[in-house]
Amino acid sequence: MCLYRLKQILKRKFLINLALARELNSLTTNLSFMPSPRMLISRAGLTTQEVLADEFSVENQIIFNESLNDLNLTGINFNEVKINNCLFIRSDFSGDKFYSTEINKTEFSNCDFTNCELHDILFADCIFIDCIFEKSEFYDYLFNVCNFLNANMNWAYHASSRFNKSEIRHSSFNNTIISGCHFSDTLFDKNKSSNIKVLEPQINNQNNVINEAQTIELLLSGNK
Repeated sequence: MCLYRLKQILKRKFLINLALARELNSLTTNLSFMPSPRMLISRAGLTTQEVLADEFSVENQIIFNESLNDLNLTGINFNEVKINNCLFIRSDFSGDKFYSTEINKTEFSNCDFTNCELHDILFADCIFIDCIFEKSEFYDYLFNVCNFLNANMNWAYHASSRFNKSEIRHSSFNNTIISGCHFSDTLFDKNKSSNIKVLEPQINNQNNVINEAQTIELLLSGNK
C-alpha cells in the first residue's frame, strides 16, 4: 500500500509538471504575451495548492520485497514507515525527512540523501554503495550490521547516534560534525576525514572515551 501511495505521489507530481509545460507551450504559441502563473494554473485544470505543494507525507506504511530504480523521491516526509528487503538503485531522496522509521535488509546503490533529516532511525543489515549523505542531519539513529562503500558523509551532522558491527570503507567524512556518537565493533577502512568537529566525547571500538578531533579523524579514516 505504501508503494502504491509513493507511485501515486510521483505520478501526480509528474502530471502536474507535464500539464503546466503543455499549457505554457500552447499559450505562448498562440498568444503574444507571457501568461501569468495564475492563468497558467487555471487553464491546466490545477489548483495553486497542488502546484505549490513541495512536500508529501507517507505515514504508518510498509514497503517490502520491492526493487525500485531511478525514482525521484524528493520532498517526502517518511513517518513511522518500515522498509524491508528492498533494493533502491539511483533513487533521489534528497531533502527528505525520516522520522521513527525502520529499514531492514535493504540495499541502496547510487542513491542521493543530500540535505536529509533522519530522526530516531534504525538501519539493520543494510548496504549502501556509492551513496551521498552530504549535509544531512542524523539524530538518535542506529546503523546495526550495515556496510558502506564509497559513502559521502561530508558536511553531515551526527548526534547521539550509534554504529554497531558495521563496516565503512573508502568513504569520506570531511567537515563532519560529530556529537555523542558511539562506535561498537565497527570497521573503518581507507576512508578520508578532515576538519572533523567534535561537540561531545566519542566512544571508539575499544570503549575508550576520546574527544580530540585529530583522534576521531584517525579512527574514521581507519588509522588507529
